[in-house]
Amino acid sequence: MANSTIDHSKIILIDRWPGVPVEQESVPPDGFTGAGHHNVATPVYPVGMKIQVWDETAHGYATLIYLQNIQGTVGAVAVMNPVALDTSEQATAATTSTYYKVCSDGGEVLLDGPIAIALSAMTDAYYGWFWCGGVCPVSHVAAMDTTLVTDGSLTAGNPFGVADSTADGKIALTLADAAHATSAADVATQGIALIADT
Repeated sequence: MANSTIDHSKIILIDRWPGVPVEQESVPPDGFTGAGHHNVATPVYPVGMKIQVWDETAHGYATLIYLQNIQGTVGAVAVMNPVALDTSEQATAATTSTYYKVCSDGGEVLLDGPIAIALSAMTDAYYGWFWCGGVCPVSHVAAMDTTLVTDGSLTAGNPFGVADSTADGKIALTLADAAHATSAADVATQGIALIADT
C-alpha cells in the first residue's frame, strides 16, 4: 500500500507514556520550541515530564512530553515525524532507565510502545518537547500546521498505531488491528483517526 497523509486536525493521540501531565503548567517562556530548552544537549526540564495545555486553534487539550531524540540510521527527525522507544537503548542499558529515549527509524524502535510526534527537526542525542496526547498543539507550534505520513490504511473512527512503512525508513501511522485477526499482526492503539487518510 502506498504512503499517504492525514491532516493534523483529523487525529487524536492517546498518551501511553508513564506519569500524569501537569495541567495548565506554564508554557516555557519562549514556547515549546525555544532555543533555551528545546533541541539542547543538556536537559533543562526533567526528562519524561509532561505538560497539558489548552490549544486555541484545535479547541482541545494537548499533552507534550520532554524526551531525548536518538537519530538512528535513517537520519534526523523532522517536524511531525512520529517517534517511539529506541530499541538499541533498551538492549544495551539493562540497568539504566531508558524510558525516554526515542527514535524515528522504523527499524530501530519498539513499534508497539508509546509514540510521540516531533515538534521540529532535532539533533542526535538532544532533548526537547514532543506531542504525545490529545489534539495537535498548533497554536503553540505553528510548524505543526501540516500533515502526518500514513501507510494509506487509516479509516474514520478506527484506531491507529505505527509501522515501519515509509520510503525513507521512518515510522508512519497505520490502521490498528482492532479485530485481532489471525491473518494480520496486532498494532497497539496510539490514537483515533477522525477521517480516512488521503
